[in-house]
Amino acid sequence: MLRSNRSAFTLIELLVVIAIIAILAALLFPVLGRAREASRQAGCISNMSALYTAYSAYAADNSDQGPAMLFTYAQNLAGDPVTANPVKASEAKRGFLYPTYINSVDKFHCPTSNQRNESTIVNASFPPGAGYTGAATFGAFAFHGKRETGFDFDANATTPIPLYSFDSYDLTSVPGTPNAFITVYTKDWTATSGQADAKNQLKYRSPPLDRTIITWCNFHVTVAGAEMSPMLLASGSAKPWPYKKLLANSWNAANQP
Repeated sequence: MLRSNRSAFTLIELLVVIAIIAILAALLFPVLGRAREASRQAGCISNMSALYTAYSAYAADNSDQGPAMLFTYAQNLAGDPVTANPVKASEAKRGFLYPTYINSVDKFHCPTSNQRNESTIVNASFPPGAGYTGAATFGAFAFHGKRETGFDFDANATTPIPLYSFDSYDLTSVPGTPNAFITVYTKDWTATSGQADAKNQLKYRSPPLDRTIITWCNFHVTVAGAEMSPMLLASGSAKPWPYKKLLANSWNAANQP
């Protein structure tokens, strides 16, 4: 009878193979993670480009920009806007861009965002460096009664604005602070008026397009640990921007050297 001279793997050889596989996996997984995040950033930038097209059409039709992109949440019940039950974002009957100018609320949602519940509402604060501080309120956003709020009363100017956390481009996350949000789209960033006021704001009819920010998105930093936040300029250019620069300058980042 013929006998095979081939011997089985020894335990040491098997452990070496397992170690090699583990090393390759450790090298490969971060690469795949970065590739997925790059794809999500591309999706976020695509959303911004679509929002810019809709935003421009809205502004042309209304001789102005709306105080919000998606809108404050719609109500199931009449009553106080902060405590009434919200409907899902996709079931809202009206908004500044949705559904007339954007036909899917998915365009308002960053692919990296972990805020996926369309019915969750939150209040946002103003980012560091803005002329306004504290909570973003109806007064600071210049909402006026039912025409712009959809509510059956004139909201008190000091009432915080309830926004969908699903909406990544009216508000975004605050890196390092769980469940905290800052507003990233507003026409007016400062309480200053006259010649001393910064001109790179959407409240002015002819702001410098390449230095005026429409919105940006921090979810790539807070969720994926990325170093870049996509940002949309009034010129229509949407591109990744160094997060540290946004952290230091927020809405005024594109106006800094």
